[in-house]
Amino acid sequence: MLNSIKITLDSLDVEQVIPKFVETTDQLDKTCSVWLIISIVILFLVFSLIVAKLIFSKIITTKPIPEAGWGGIFDDLENINESKVLYKELQRSIHPDKFQPDQIKVDFAEKLFQELKQSRYSYDGLKRIKKKANEQNLL
Repeated sequence: MLNSIKITLDSLDVEQVIPKFVETTDQLDKTCSVWLIISIVILFLVFSLIVAKLIFSKIITTKPIPEAGWGGIFDDLENINESKVLYKELQRSIHPDKFQPDQIKVDFAEKLFQELKQSRYSYDGLKRIKKKANEQNLL
């Protein structure tokens, strides 16, 4: 076995092997240089994007952001339930028949009752009607 290796080493011509090795090494150096430049450019781009995002996010966060998503839906559902309760309360308390002897209050109660029918599903409208009724001492 050692003889075969010795023959193989003896048969190698060092003058032919070394130039091929140097050519391969030069090509490898050029390839590595290209990939190194590409990786540096990519790192620079990534860093630039991160910095831009940080700057942009600071600009955006200075402005008020309206809440969106599920919170608004649940608030609307809560307002629907509250509006049903408030509607029934106002319907009983400002019905025109309740103020029958006083004609001024009856007329105002009729107007409010018409508004109440139109604003049945609007919680803000119902709150406005309740405020008007309180101002006229109907509640």
